[in-house]
Amino acid sequence: MNWDNIYLKLNEKGFNPAESNSDIVDFFVKITDEKKMYICVLLKCLEGVTVTADSISKSAKRLENKFLIGGYSDVKVMHIIFADRDMSVSELVSEENNNFWIVDVVNHRVMVYENQPEDYFGMRDIIENEIKDATLYDIKDERKVSLTLPMVTAAIALINIIIFIIGEFNLFGVTGDEIFDWGCLDYNSIYNHGEYYRILSSMFLHAGYEHIVSNMFILLAIGIGLKTEKEIGHIQFLLIYLVSGIGAGVVSSTYHLMMRDDVVSVGASGAIYGLFGLIIVSMIMSGKFREEGRRIIIMIVLLVVGSINEQIDMAAHMGGLLVGTIISLGVLRRRESEDEG
Repeated sequence: MNWDNIYLKLNEKGFNPAESNSDIVDFFVKITDEKKMYICVLLKCLEGVTVTADSISKSAKRLENKFLIGGYSDVKVMHIIFADRDMSVSELVSEENNNFWIVDVVNHRVMVYENQPEDYFGMRDIIENEIKDATLYDIKDERKVSLTLPMVTAAIALINIIIFIIGEFNLFGVTGDEIFDWGCLDYNSIYNHGEYYRILSSMFLHAGYEHIVSNMFILLAIGIGLKTEKEIGHIQFLLIYLVSGIGAGVVSSTYHLMMRDDVVSVGASGAIYGLFGLIIVSMIMSGKFREEGRRIIIMIVLLVVGSINEQIDMAAHMGGLLVGTIISLGVLRRRESEDEG
């Protein structure tokens, strides 16, 4: 299917593209001489992406309020949902009287339900013609790169693995014990000798094969399996990961200083627990607890897997989770306010 052709046809109908911060949503706006505004929202619910009545209502209300405040006399919003699986219409119907169509890209049909517009500026014929001969591969092809290249997750995992291999095989004349001694989290070195870099360096060190395999498995499961990096964005994902890891290091070293525990620790788990905080905040803010119970179960399993070790630093884990939750709340709220603005 040629998405560009749909965009071109929308343009011919007087719809102009509006800026979107998501690769699954496109906005098109049509303004009449009477200061009326019509908005067409294309939602690409492919590869497991979901949409709810609440999200549609919030999207419509946000767009309506934004342009009504801007001086337009009337704002109408139409959501066209491209889906590669069955979607329950009852889950998309709300008291807000949302306007939507579901485009079944597998069976090549536009589904218009009771009380929904039969047409929208001739868009029904345009879409039906475009999907008539399209394959599912064609429809998903433009999103393949973003779905398969979580660059930050891959880079973090690669850095951890390279550092581990250098020490494990004594490359460049450096042993694993030396790397451990140089970069581990040690409150005495941090607070008595000013070696604050250890708070960051300890995030990229691991104590043995089991340790690094467990942490990298969880990291890849979050970033790739749960598509967390894709949903939050590369920069935001990296920010939350690093700040969570640093927060975990500060909490851990401070706790052991207060308790006078002569322990050292290494590992990415503090930062990873921060990503758990991101997942929790994201699901709460998007109202996806009921729709995405599977993700919650997976998250719990990963938590258990990552904790099967009597030597774990629980202060670092809890610190990472707390800091990750707080920073994620700030990042997601800021993004939400930018969308509304």
